Amino acid sequence: MTENRSREHDSTRVDDRVETIRARPSAEDGRRTAPWFAVAVLAYAVVVSTALAVVIPEAALVGDPEWGLDYRVYARASRELWTPALYEPRPELPFLYPPIAGLLFAALRFTPEALGHAVLNIATVAATVTSTYCVLDRYDFGTRTQRRALAFAAAGFFSLTTPWRTELVLGQINSILLAAVIIAVTRTGDRARDGVLLGAATSIKLAAGIVVPGFLLARRWRTAAGAALTFLVSVAIGVLALGDTAVHYWLDVLPRMSNGPVRTEIFSQNLAAALSRLGLAPPLGWGLLAASTVLGLSIAVRRRDHLTTVLVLGMAGLLAQPVTWTHHWVWLGPAALVLLVGVARCAHRLRWACCLVLLLGTILFPVGYALPEHSLSGSGLSIGQALPASGYALLGLALLVLIPLCPTGRRSQGATT
Repeated sequence: MTENRSREHDSTRVDDRVETIRARPSAEDGRRTAPWFAVAVLAYAVVVSTALAVVIPEAALVGDPEWGLDYRVYARASRELWTPALYEPRPELPFLYPPIAGLLFAALRFTPEALGHAVLNIATVAATVTSTYCVLDRYDFGTRTQRRALAFAAAGFFSLTTPWRTELVLGQINSILLAAVIIAVTRTGDRARDGVLLGAATSIKLAAGIVVPGFLLARRWRTAAGAALTFLVSVAIGVLALGDTAVHYWLDVLPRMSNGPVRTEIFSQNLAAALSRLGLAPPLGWGLLAASTVLGLSIAVRRRDHLTTVLVLGMAGLLAQPVTWTHHWVWLGPAALVLLVGVARCAHRLRWACCLVLLLGTILFPVGYALPEHSLSGSGLSIGQALPASGYALLGLALLVLIPLCPTGRRSQGATT
């Protein structure tokens, strides 16, 4: 009788495994539906970016920048690519990207501004959907269909918030570069080809390179090596194509970029600007940044969560770099998704729900309304004005520790986090 019960139990376990395998979508199913998802992402990006191109100018929110301001910088660089004027100082916005970025923008010389800006915004929305889906998939949040639906919904919501809205207005590329980083981070294994995307992002905007140490902490040596090699190849291509202009950028323009005065305008959201507005001593602020970064990294590495490791490095980079505008804070999108996963899976949801609401409130709030009469100057503020005017920097400082602490694992019966 005991033997029969044992066989019956074993048979039940096998049946359970079979049902689990049947219920779980296969890799073949994922490959079969991937092209349709890509088409849906593209169609969604066209609709959303086109709608926002009408709605945003009509809304005329206080402090929103001039439409196409940064796109015109890229277009001007395409016309000046093989001239000494590419990196010359000028009263209007200068082109400060690496030489390889100028080469990639070369096609804009032959593209009408309206068309080029529209295509760039379509790519921005598509990249936001992609990075959102990758984060949700990394944590196995819901079913594949639910993850895709949530990715579309979240990307639409993000597009209305200040970082993405101003990015679309300016014609910026931050979300596209962030998607490259997120794709590289969320890939499994350690392959040099996975570092190509990361290296390419760093080649276009050097700030993306701040996340490379995260791959070393995760012992993804080949991925880090692939990123470094891709970056070095891009530097070599820039020098070969542009000659003295490229050398001038690396030896003269780049060093001068980090020696400018602190930008205190309300849209400047790095640590230096926040300290200046709040009247705090710089050593205190920089010490807090260093301690929070080290603590956040130690927690993320101990939990073996590579994504939160990279998010800590990315946000620390935004806080530390000489110039950080609100549209650079698209990193708060993946951070919001981590908090969402934590709210769904932890036992004590209220604390993480409060963090999520604070984050969403910060990115929804047009920072131009932080000051009376909508002044955009960030100097001479009272503490009541300086706090909302420095919201992104203060939030980012807190998230350096909160994001690694967020419980993103599946909820267990004894969970108490």
